[in-house]
Amino acid sequence: MFKLAVPVVRLPLLVWCLFCFASFGECARYDIPVEKSQTIILPANETSSIATRGLAIQGARFVVIQAHSQRKVLSLSSTKNFEKDYTKSGTNAGLVTLLSVGQDDEVWYIKANSTGNTTVLVIVQLYTSEDPIPGGCNQIFNLELDPSIVLKNDKRYRTTVMFQWANLARPQGVPLPDCEDNLVGSNLVYDVYVYFMQQKDLEEDEFIRSVQRMLRPEDLVEHGTKIYSETDSPTSKSQVSVSSRKGQGVVYGVLVTRKDTGHSATYTSFVSYNCDFDGDTCSIDTSPLQIVGAIFFAIIGLFLLLLGHRYFKATQVVFGFIFCCLLTYILMSLAQTHDWVCLLVAVLLGAIGGGLWFALWHRFNFPTAQVFLMGLCSGYAVAAIIFFTPFGNVSWWSVTVNYALCFVCAALLFSVLLMAFPKLSSITSCSIVGATLVLWSVSIPLWASLEMIFLNAIYHQTEKSYCKVKVAYPINVLDIIIYALWPALTILGMGFQFFRERNSSGFSKPFEPMRAHVLHHPELAQPSGSRGNLYTDDEEDEEERYNVSDTHSNSLMVGASETSRLVPPNNSRNGSQSYRSFQSRQQPPAASYVNAKELNDKLNKII
Repeated sequence: MFKLAVPVVRLPLLVWCLFCFASFGECARYDIPVEKSQTIILPANETSSIATRGLAIQGARFVVIQAHSQRKVLSLSSTKNFEKDYTKSGTNAGLVTLLSVGQDDEVWYIKANSTGNTTVLVIVQLYTSEDPIPGGCNQIFNLELDPSIVLKNDKRYRTTVMFQWANLARPQGVPLPDCEDNLVGSNLVYDVYVYFMQQKDLEEDEFIRSVQRMLRPEDLVEHGTKIYSETDSPTSKSQVSVSSRKGQGVVYGVLVTRKDTGHSATYTSFVSYNCDFDGDTCSIDTSPLQIVGAIFFAIIGLFLLLLGHRYFKATQVVFGFIFCCLLTYILMSLAQTHDWVCLLVAVLLGAIGGGLWFALWHRFNFPTAQVFLMGLCSGYAVAAIIFFTPFGNVSWWSVTVNYALCFVCAALLFSVLLMAFPKLSSITSCSIVGATLVLWSVSIPLWASLEMIFLNAIYHQTEKSYCKVKVAYPINVLDIIIYALWPALTILGMGFQFFRERNSSGFSKPFEPMRAHVLHHPELAQPSGSRGNLYTDDEEDEEERYNVSDTHSNSLMVGASETSRLVPPNNSRNGSQSYRSFQSRQQPPAASYVNAKELNDKLNKII
């Protein structure tokens, strides 16, 4: 029985293979119902056919077929020999086929440039004479009607979406209108939609699931996010630039709508990961350098969040580093320098800037300037967050000057409002920047979009044409949690530092370390009866000399009461003691002190 059954089984298989060989390599035929997406498996380097039926309905005018593969290049054609003017190639291929009178079915041919089987998602859509024809006014590509979307990844952080203008459908037997007719362009509206895949998910199942959500007109409206709208006019362009991120899967879709009928049609959806699978550039694993950076951000962020105002000198080093590093990177990037060179030089100059800023505080003790710089850094973070929202996609900001002025004003507003309250400004700035760094350290290994907030701001300041880019990034549950924690951590940090510094008197007066030098300025008149300085005993050590300061000048120089009068001079000296107590210290006569008001006026004049 077994020997007799073998030929019975193998004979149909042999006949089937011979049929395939005789049919120009066509090994499989797939029947795809209209408006229903279906996943098919294409054999390696073999031609297959896709057929659909039921097209002879009232008003039917054209059909659109879409074929999507994650990695392999497909060739989709309406002819068996894949003639150039009737073939579209790519990972996301689409064709428009006009129907003749009474036509009920249509056949297309497809093959994959692969050495193995290829999974392909296919859908056939039927449209009537009241719908727009996507790509019906193609003037660039070889197809007369080209519904495809073309992507250009000219930068790692920017993707340009291009498509051809549509045309108006007419009943069967009636020629299509001229594309140069103004009525055609003014009657069509184009909307660009994006749909983000799950972060760090490069699997084929996620690819198919995401594309299925962006195939039909109603799918784009329900699942996609509209980022751009345009009409065909003499000054408009059928393209838009969208922000992108390496390794993040995005489905782009274009919806064209007729104003007179309200009907819509979709272009062939396009998927991009902003990387090359074949070139092995789609790795999304966290590198050791990113881990080190995350740990460094966490330590600095916690320090600023909890102890920033308490250790004010160390805080000046941090903010000086941030400001100088950011400023250097932006200026060098404008000079078209390599990224790694910009980053290296920015870090070095940032370290030098942090040390100089600490030296200025140590020398001059001028809190207004110090907290102003801190306010600039925190204001920059707040402005970056504001322009990361849909507010940043307002068309007004597509002009570089408008964006720059508004961004600078937003950053300065925070510093100017709190300039009169240095303690409040210091604690608030430390809390904002500290909370940002802490959450940034968490978002790096989790691949959240928090870092894109600040990268988006930097791109705007280093790329001249980036103002025209539409900002769009995925917002999932993890991102929402991180964004909610940012104001919460800021408020907690402010509360903790205010409680810790509740008994602190705040900042001292400016230029306090210079006062000892200023007191010996030659323009200061010496009081009569003195010995050329404000001290009565030349033999006293530096630590024992009487110090004239802001906090004691009024009580020691103005004899308002008997208790504040100075002790008369005592010329007795105990030669056997090398150190004298306060009671035995010789005091200068009251006449040797300069009037407090006169001294302060002269100090202010010199400073």
